[in-house]
Amino acid sequence: NGISISSNTTFNLPSGKIYKLVAYIDGKGLSGASNISFQFVDNGTNVGVVGIYNTPDGSQDKSNSVPATAIVNCISSNTTVVLDLKSISANMGITNRTYVLIEEL
Repeated sequence: NGISISSNTTFNLPSGKIYKLVAYIDGKGLSGASNISFQFVDNGTNVGVVGIYNTPDGSQDKSNSVPATAIVNCISSNTTVVLDLKSISANMGITNRTYVLIEEL
């Protein structure tokens, strides 16, 4: 079911494989509209698709939310990847239902 994370969690990916990473942040808007954008970062470089968690009116409607995804090539060497929060609104917190799925391809 994935690995429960907090902000700026680091993942050490062993060499010899290609990995697919998918992260979906489950946040909680304290009041009104809230949003977070987040992305995987490999050695200081953004990789993959930016994820978005969006609650347009504080109702916890996640229909506008998308996961962050990345394909990371570790065939020749191990790699450390970070799930980095790119922007966060003042009304948003990250809950303990935030997960990253790491799949070997």
